[in-house]
Amino acid sequence: MGPSIIAIGLPPDHPSIAEFSSIWTPQVVRMGLDKTAADCKGAGYDYVELLITPEEDFNRLIKELKGRQWDGVLIGFGVRGNPRVTEFFEKVVNAVAEHAPGAKFIFNHSPDSSLEGARRQLPNP
Repeated sequence: MGPSIIAIGLPPDHPSIAEFSSIWTPQVVRMGLDKTAADCKGAGYDYVELLITPEEDFNRLIKELKGRQWDGVLIGFGVRGNPRVTEFFEKVVNAVAEHAPGAKFIFNHSPDSSLEGARRQLPNP
């Protein structure tokens, strides 16, 4: 299997997504996330999706980050670009820095653009 990537994002139905953007309906986001997972796996990446909310126990994220060696950590735009979850974004970045040292940060600009980011940061497997 190729480079390992954990993709951290909000669930498609999280209220802050709808408040942030009217074009990102839960259905559109879910289709984009499914396409991303298929594209990344099809390109040879060991791709794992972790959808987590600011309201959840943050230890679930830490456990996933510590559970194995990650080559890349993708933080979705719903977390990075959404002013309603800035504090959560900061917590995610700090957890990645502490618990997945050496992992490259990967960013997307839409739910279905993550493969582009993976290819920018990690050699094509």
